[in-house]
Amino acid sequence: MKIKLFYFLLVITLFSSCNIQKMRHNNVKVENNQSLKSYTAKISGVFNSIPFSGTLRLQKDSVIWVSVSSLGFEVARLLLREDSVFALNKLEKEVLIGDYKTFEKQFGLPLSFSIAQKALLDTSANTYNSAQQQIEIEFLPKGVTTIEHYAFPQQLTTKAKLRNKSKEIIIKFSNQQVNLPIQTPFSIPDNYTHIN
Repeated sequence: MKIKLFYFLLVITLFSSCNIQKMRHNNVKVENNQSLKSYTAKISGVFNSIPFSGTLRLQKDSVIWVSVSSLGFEVARLLLREDSVFALNKLEKEVLIGDYKTFEKQFGLPLSFSIAQKALLDTSANTYNSAQQQIEIEFLPKGVTTIEHYAFPQQLTTKAKLRNKSKEIIIKFSNQQVNLPIQTPFSIPDNYTHIN
């Protein structure tokens, strides 16, 4: 599994509604979850014929945390704060720590905490295009889970064309819960290499 591409697709799938600079988008439907305090979900899917699963946790206006496992082992962990990004690659023992400009440099994805949070709380279908970055991304949500008065997608398919290479990732969301206390552990082993 090429972890850099996996991170890229995972992030753009989870944050599919974000208003990426210099990209056109066509919104079909947007749900507004302004009063939400926290959100958690189990995620599962397939990437490059390899199944994965994980956990998503969001504390409103504070932190977004994702842990991804494959074949019984945790392979990646992502922590987003309002001003910083932490990405742990356990397969290659690498860690990325920086601001959102650092993240954009590594993954080619303009991102901020506010647009990532907004994206996770929407149920939107979008198409993004950037001729300059040679990126075309299509997001196809399927099904809606309603918890109290909040709405979240049950499944999200991302079809991405990145410089003439096509990839697809499908993420299913289950065990969705709202407004519960969450934990976002993120420790960095001493033997991990820091990447810029």
